[in-house]
Amino acid sequence: MQQLSKLLGRVLSVITALVIIVMMLHVVINALSRFFFSTPIYGTNEIAGFWYLPIIALLGIPVAQLQREHIVVALLLDRMSARAAGWCMLLASLATAAVCAGFAWFGLHRAVEQMELGATAGVTTIITWPVFFLLPVVFGLMTLICVLEAITYFRAVLSDEPEQIYVSEVEKEIAEVEENTAPGGGETEPRSTEVRS
Repeated sequence: MQQLSKLLGRVLSVITALVIIVMMLHVVINALSRFFFSTPIYGTNEIAGFWYLPIIALLGIPVAQLQREHIVVALLLDRMSARAAGWCMLLASLATAAVCAGFAWFGLHRAVEQMELGATAGVTTIITWPVFFLLPVVFGLMTLICVLEAITYFRAVLSDEPEQIYVSEVEKEIAEVEENTAPGGGETEPRSTEVRS
């Protein structure tokens, strides 16, 4: 699962980076064309606002989830046992999956409506309805990610000795450095914890 998560995170990050580069080139060429030739590229603002920006924003959501970069308040998790923290993370993953499934479902209905209307960007002829289908795709992917995380937490809390894991990769690296630099190689208390099998 970790290899698949890393691969998916990389693919989504590369797609997002490419869209950012294309958007930057598009906007710069538009500005240069307007300045030197007094003829801007038709619909640049609409394409940026209705195509590029939604793709960048929406693809960032599953990437952040896969890389554990969403904001996590670990105040309570720090004080819990590994098993109790695992149950909390399991419930949080299931609740997040349910919310994301709802967004995907209603997003799909909205996308179909926009497709039937043949939605365009404002008064231009630039079509925008295909972008609406990104919402159910992204939140469907988020639902899948959260369900897989919930399964991982469930397996972990049922194991004989739940292993502590960290809320983010940064927290994990900090704990490893502290453990390696502790006098006598002794273990230090972990910072923010979750449970993983």
